[in-house]
Amino acid sequence: MSQRQDLVRHIAFMVRIGELLEAHLVRGGEQSPTGFYLPKRKLRVFRANLMGFVIGIDKSTQGYEEFVLDDGTGQIPVRNFDSTLQLDKLDVGDIVNVIGRVREYNDVRYVIPEVVRKLNDKRFLELRELEIKTTKTPECDAVVETTEEVSEVFDETSPKQIVYEMIREYDKGDGVEIQELYEKSKLRDIDGIIDTLIKEGEIFKISPTRVKVL
Repeated sequence: MSQRQDLVRHIAFMVRIGELLEAHLVRGGEQSPTGFYLPKRKLRVFRANLMGFVIGIDKSTQGYEEFVLDDGTGQIPVRNFDSTLQLDKLDVGDIVNVIGRVREYNDVRYVIPEVVRKLNDKRFLELRELEIKTTKTPECDAVVETTEEVSEVFDETSPKQIVYEMIREYDKGDGVEIQELYEKSKLRDIDGIIDTLIKEGEIFKISPTRVKVL
């Protein structure tokens, strides 16, 4: 498996939820993950910086917590698969700032949060709209390069990342056999890791026994 010398993290652009929902899905390839293109702003988004009201909370979903964020231009689910990110103190009506990865699965667009921060003043929403209108953003897919570990998604020691990179490396166009991942990774809970990657929108099954990176 190839080793990445530099870790790359895409900028979390400040966007409106409505823009994100209307953005064009751009499937990832060998060198780039799946992104979302905003034609009016000529911007390709992999990670988003959103702000809005919590209008619904669902803790009964299997395997993750979910709340719905509304900024007046649209609504988007925020799905938390990370047990270390505590959302217990969130209530309907809270104003929150969410930074996370944008994903789509079964035609549902959602955000996997890295940061969820409660705000105590509605004027933050007015300020955010002003920031979006006045901030110049680079065209298409801007990235920040760093040699520090910035999140688990780029941690090459993570079993989840190991499996993800294996699928990318061994896929010759028609996906990778799950049995091959068992044999070559030597990891025990391949099925659990694959289920998590599917829920996070990182991979999908093209058959009962084969998976492919989105």
